[in-house]
Amino acid sequence: EVSMHHEFRRKIRVGIGTLNTMRNIAPILPDLPFGVRAMLFFHKQLRWIAPFFILLLLLLIPLLSGIVWVQYFLLYPMLAFLLLAAAGWLAESLGRRLGPLSLPFYFLAINTGLLIAWLRVAQAKRVATWE
Repeated sequence: EVSMHHEFRRKIRVGIGTLNTMRNIAPILPDLPFGVRAMLFFHKQLRWIAPFFILLLLLLIPLLSGIVWVQYFLLYPMLAFLLLAAAGWLAESLGRRLGPLSLPFYFLAINTGLLIAWLRVAQAKRVATWE
């Protein structure tokens, strides 16, 4: 059984490799057919910048929480999501699983791993061996 800790470390390792690959193939992107470029954009690039959108939402929603519709449609769902993520983390740390209720925890953990991968690539830290 794979723990979230191992999955988190794997996501960082895979993220570093993918981000380096995307950087290395950037010069040939203009030569690729439009369909291939679109596939790379929608399948890879949007997925790999998701941590930045999540971070932006986590920062902006509380700032806009004085607006009534933001409270009901963004702030309260975000708080519920974060509570479920905390419950998933607690359950995981106790060696238990909450099934589908752990999905917010997994979602945030995986995207945090991607964010760490971005930071390591930006700092030019490479993982040459399996940990």
